[in-house]
Amino acid sequence: MKNARKLRGAAGGALTLALGLSALSVPAAMASPATMARPAAKHAVTYKYTLSRIAWTGSRSVIAATDTHGDLYYFWEAAGSAKWHEQLVAKAKTGLSFSKPAIAWTGATVIIVAQDTAGTLLYFVPGAGGTWRHNEVTSLNGDWRAPAVTGAPGDEALVTAHTATGKLYAFLLTSGSGQVSGSLVTYGISGASSVATCYGGIAGYLGLVAATIGGTLYFWWDNLDLGNWTEETVAQPALGEQFTSASVAASSSSILVTAYNTQGAVDVFVQTIGDSTWQEEQVTGGSAQPYAHPVIAWTGVVGQLGLRSLSYDVITATGPHGQLDYWWAADGSTSWHAETIAKSGKQAAYANPSIAVSAKSVIVTAINSKPGNVIFWHQNFGTTPWPEQLVAKG
Repeated sequence: MKNARKLRGAAGGALTLALGLSALSVPAAMASPATMARPAAKHAVTYKYTLSRIAWTGSRSVIAATDTHGDLYYFWEAAGSAKWHEQLVAKAKTGLSFSKPAIAWTGATVIIVAQDTAGTLLYFVPGAGGTWRHNEVTSLNGDWRAPAVTGAPGDEALVTAHTATGKLYAFLLTSGSGQVSGSLVTYGISGASSVATCYGGIAGYLGLVAATIGGTLYFWWDNLDLGNWTEETVAQPALGEQFTSASVAASSSSILVTAYNTQGAVDVFVQTIGDSTWQEEQVTGGSAQPYAHPVIAWTGVVGQLGLRSLSYDVITATGPHGQLDYWWAADGSTSWHAETIAKSGKQAAYANPSIAVSAKSVIVTAINSKPGNVIFWHQNFGTTPWPEQLVAKG
């Protein structure tokens, strides 16, 4: 990444906020093994789930989800198991509820970031006895929206969120020290951002952010000192088009950004780490029934072909009528292969999926918006089926 094409963001130095953690007195609630649903004795009233996000810890698949009541939940499943466990992270109360969860593994702990109806940006980490500790990511009054989170080197977490006025910020949370550093990335944001990290060689580890502004697809990078975000224009839409729903990931050699084009296509843009040129790949062509919320990940090395290491770039998105679709390409290839994870129907329409990679498989979650259930799928590397599991019933 030699030069920025245009600098919109003004990262005028880092904000350092000393933060402690307070305890939420919420006991863990375990799912029924038979139904994977909430225990009837504790939850006499059930609510449809609205959003789920997934991550991998090295030994567990973990999901954060919110429901229509505004409660925040955590679900986990051990590797090789088919049993999902449930914990209530934060319960909504009169005038205060939680939404837009994001989840990541820092290398030391699971971290969940969410917003509440007061506009506060919060993070949650596991405490003792199944409780969750929480605090504000920032004390800046910003009416925060649409957070994203990823793990960063040194057991840290990189968080992005934007304010009601469209200012996009990044925050680096340091495990154990209670320190949070933050800086302004850019302004003019109206939709969600996506965040990732990668190793940039001589530049060290980099923070990566992607988002759209006015239909144009943008990308920012920083050396994780949050001092000076460099902006690049990834793609400008043609007349009558817009890019939406940006998602960023990184392989060992490239940065990958995917977005939906309002003409109905899902596109991927690839940049070699250390370069500043973006190459466009069309994952799927235009559709009368458009795709929504494409998200991208890299599998890491999953095998060898002679002396060549095998790894894959993977994308999931909701398609026509709420069908959940999936595409994969060998990393470095421009040939994308399509699969259907789950078909839509009278009792099924999937929304806003999330994707991650475990040691053996690609893992996906989404809400079946008709009953409001949290669903999980996985596909072992080198296979084609997508076994489905009910995580929690709405």
